[in-house]
Amino acid sequence: MTNVTISETDNDAGGLSTLGLDFYVNQTNGVMVEAASIVLNDTDFRFTALATNMTLGVQINTLNVDKITVNSCAYGNLNAKILKTKLNAAFLVVRPIINQILSGHALKVPTHLGKYFVLSDLVIGYYNDYFFIGLTPTFVGPSAETKEWYIKEAQKALPTTFKTVEVDFN
Repeated sequence: MTNVTISETDNDAGGLSTLGLDFYVNQTNGVMVEAASIVLNDTDFRFTALATNMTLGVQINTLNVDKITVNSCAYGNLNAKILKTKLNAAFLVVRPIINQILSGHALKVPTHLGKYFVLSDLVIGYYNDYFFIGLTPTFVGPSAETKEWYIKEAQKALPTTFKTVEVDFN
């Protein structure tokens, strides 16, 4: 991926990518052969990540192919301009469907990190050329019963001569 951009003004992130695609067919004799090989050049992909409570969602804003290179086609000719136009039109039709599917698969961020930390306040910030993702960790510590148990176990582990220790700070 090149030309990665993140925009503060429209809460948008993305970049340009080049993607090579090879298509194979299984012939009647069971042999797989390459049917076509194409490259999607400078494909613009833009998305928005949204944080609600402790849930992270993604929405695709743009998917647009700038140029297609046809490397090979074993079964006729592929017209790169027509293929580009049809792919971009298909992306426009499919984008709302993909976004609907993505909305049902939001990522739940854990609310606990181990026993002693609670995570809260998931925030995503968009700034020019970088993301800010933040969480607030809160230390909750062990319960009173656990602290008492640790003290008793520690005292049992000390040699007898050290079970009662007086400390003079003068």
